Amino acid sequence: MTSKNKLIIGISVLVIGLAGFLFGRLYLNKADKPEIQTFLQTFSQNLVSKPADSLLLSFEVKQSRKDIIRILNLLAGHTSINGKLKPLFKTVVNVDNAVIIVVNESLSRIAIPLTLVNSKFPDYPASLNITLRKDGKNRFMITEINGEELFSNFVAFENAIRTKMHSEDEIFSEQTLLAFKKADQLKSKYDSVLWFSYVNDKPFYYVINGKWDFYASAEDIEKAGYKMGLVNADLKEIIPAEFDLVHNIGGTLEGLIEVEKGGKRGFYDLQGRNVIPVINDQVIPVSDSVNIAVASVGSDYYWIRKDYSISDRDTSIKIADVLKKIKLFNDPVHSFTGPNTDNLLEFNSREEHAALYLPPSYLVNWNFLPKTQLFKNPLRKNVEYNDISSSIDVTYTKTTEPSNWLETAFYSIRDNYIGGRTDFYDTKNVLLVDHKSNKVYSYQVGIDAEFLLLNCNEFKSKAIADNLFEITSSNYINLEVNDKYLNEIPSYHYLSITDGKMEELPNRRYFGFTKYIKMDDSYIKGCYTYDGNEIHTLPKAILTYLKMEIYADHNYRFPDEHWVKTFESYMADYKPENASVESELTDIDRYNIKWIDQKLNNLETKKLAKLVGSGK
Repeated sequence: MTSKNKLIIGISVLVIGLAGFLFGRLYLNKADKPEIQTFLQTFSQNLVSKPADSLLLSFEVKQSRKDIIRILNLLAGHTSINGKLKPLFKTVVNVDNAVIIVVNESLSRIAIPLTLVNSKFPDYPASLNITLRKDGKNRFMITEINGEELFSNFVAFENAIRTKMHSEDEIFSEQTLLAFKKADQLKSKYDSVLWFSYVNDKPFYYVINGKWDFYASAEDIEKAGYKMGLVNADLKEIIPAEFDLVHNIGGTLEGLIEVEKGGKRGFYDLQGRNVIPVINDQVIPVSDSVNIAVASVGSDYYWIRKDYSISDRDTSIKIADVLKKIKLFNDPVHSFTGPNTDNLLEFNSREEHAALYLPPSYLVNWNFLPKTQLFKNPLRKNVEYNDISSSIDVTYTKTTEPSNWLETAFYSIRDNYIGGRTDFYDTKNVLLVDHKSNKVYSYQVGIDAEFLLLNCNEFKSKAIADNLFEITSSNYINLEVNDKYLNEIPSYHYLSITDGKMEELPNRRYFGFTKYIKMDDSYIKGCYTYDGNEIHTLPKAILTYLKMEIYADHNYRFPDEHWVKTFESYMADYKPENASVESELTDIDRYNIKWIDQKLNNLETKKLAKLVGSGK
C-alpha cells in the first residue's frame, strides 16, 4: 500500500466490534468451505435483491444500523460514496472466487474480489475482507469488515469519473491552480513540492529534497536524508530545506512556523527569520499577558516572551502551573476542528483532495493527536472524500495522589468522522505530572473503548515508587475457566521512566499485578464481567487461574495437561518446558502464591462451614 493510502486515516480500518465474542463462547462445530461458499452466494444475491435493512440479521456487531446500511448500499450499488447521490459505477461482487481461510472451529476470514465498472473507464479491481463466525445454531454471522482498501478504491474510482464530468475550474480553486503552476517552476531546484499553504490568499510551498515518508522513525529520517523547507509566493526560500518537518503556518504559535530537526524544535517567521532557535526539546504555547510559550531543554525551562526574546533558565517554572495556562486544560472538553483556509496544507496533487494538518509537536508528544491528520479541504469542489475527520474532541479528568506529588489527567480522544462512522474511534490515554522531577509524561493505555461493550470503563493511577507507576484500565478478554467466560477485567499497566520517557514494563499476564505488586484484597476486588454477569470480587476459579498464571509465566510444565492447554491458548509465547520453576520465582511471586493459597483456603473453609450449617 502506498504512503498516500496509509495517510487516509479516516478509512484506515473499518472494524465492527465482535459483540458475539463478548458474551459467547467458541463452539466446536467447525465450518467448512462449501458451507461458507453457500452463505456468501446467498448473501451476495440478497445484497442486490433485498433491502439493506433485511440483511442486518447476518451481522453480529455493535456498529449502528445506519453504518452497516451505508456499507451495504455501497456494495449493492444503490448510492454513491456520500450516500445521497446515484452511484457513478457498478460494483460486481465475485463470491465464486473468494479466498476462504478457516482460522479455527468458529472463525473464518474471507477476501472477496470486487470489480468497479463504468463503461467509460477500464474496470477497477477492489476487494472486500470480512470475518465470519459460526455460532452454536450453525448460523454464519458477519463480525468484522475491513474497509481499508474498499473505501480507498471506491473514492479513487469515483473521483476519476468526476474529473471527466467537471472541468478543472469546477474542481480546483483559482489559487490552487496558480499554486500547481508555480510548483512546477520549483522542480529544477527541489526533488518535489509536497503541499501548499496560504496566507492572505498567497501560496507557500513545502519543498523537499529526498523521498518523504510520513511514518518514518527518527532513525529512518536520518538514514533517508530527506530535508524539508518552505518557499514563499515569490518563490524565495524562507525556511532552508534542512529540516525533518515543517509544520502548519501558525499552527503552534500565531504567525510563526514550527520546525523540527533531530528531535529539537524551533520557529521561523514569514520573513524567514529564525526567531526561536531550533534547540528546544519542547515548546508549549500558553495564554499569558507577558509570555507566549514555555520552552524546555533537558530539565531546564525558559519563558518565550511575546517579542520572541527568551528568558534565562527559570527554576521557578513548574510544569503543573504551565498546564493550567493551556486552553486545553481549562476546558473539560476541547475540540480540534482542524486548519482553516489560512493555515491548511493542500496536497500538490490532482488526485489527493484532503487537507493535511500537522499538529504542534507537544500534542504529538503527549499522544493527544497523531503525527498527521486529514480534514476536509474547503478549496476542493465536486469531489468525494474518504471518511476523514471533522473534529477531534479531547475530554479529560484529573486526579491527584494523596502524596501530592503525582497528578494524572486521563483524557479521551474521540475522532469524529464525516460520513457513516461518526464517533467511531475513542481512545484512552494518561498524562502524568511528576511534581518531584517537574516533568510531564504521556502514555497511551491502548484501549479502544468504542469497540468494547464494557460495563465499567475504570481508569485509575497510583504511584508505587518514585519510578514505578500503576495505571488501571478496563479491558476486554475472552478467558474460559471451568466452562465459564471472564470477559471484562481491570487491566493493570506498570510504567517506569527510562531516558526521560515513560515505558510500560513487560508483562504477559492477564493479571499483571501479580508480577510487580504484593497483593492485598484491593487487587481481587473491582468490576468484572463473568459468566455474563457483572461481579465485583474474583471467584475461586479465577483466583486459581491467577496462581497458575504466575507459574506459567516462568514456562512451567504443569502435570495437569488442562493447564498446559489453557496457557498455550491464553499466554503469548508460553513454552511448557520447565519441570520446576521454584528457583525462578521472584519474592513477589512467592508472596502472591502464598497469599492466593490463603485466600483459597479461606473460601474453602467458609464453603464447608456453610454446608455444615445447612446440615448437608
